[in-house]
Amino acid sequence: MIAPGMKIVGDVETSGILKIEGTVQGSIRGARQVMLGRSGVIQGDVQAEEVILGGRVVGTVTATERVEIQANSVIEGDVHTRSIVVFEGGLLNGNVRMDMAGAKGVSTPVTPLRNAGGAD
Repeated sequence: MIAPGMKIVGDVETSGILKIEGTVQGSIRGARQVMLGRSGVIQGDVQAEEVILGGRVVGTVTATERVEIQANSVIEGDVHTRSIVVFEGGLLNGNVRMDMAGAKGVSTPVTPLRNAGGAD
């Protein structure tokens, strides 16, 4: 937990759950879940399985499973994920990349559909 008023300068690496109500100036990597509270700020990239954003992020957000952008959240950067939810009022200023393999950088090949009559 990074409480309100706390400021971390440098990268954070964890395999657990990280809740941020303060400020992180650096990247976050390896977390199972990152929860950014309304008063929280991240100035750097975020890589986790699931990311729930209620505050402000300036950087790329990568989640292998899911990203949730809550109503008061502001994201200035790209999002790479398998699934995304953006609540009304949430702002996302960047590109969104979604693919079937998640955000692991592996693309799933698309198999063309065959004609139902058997002729191609």
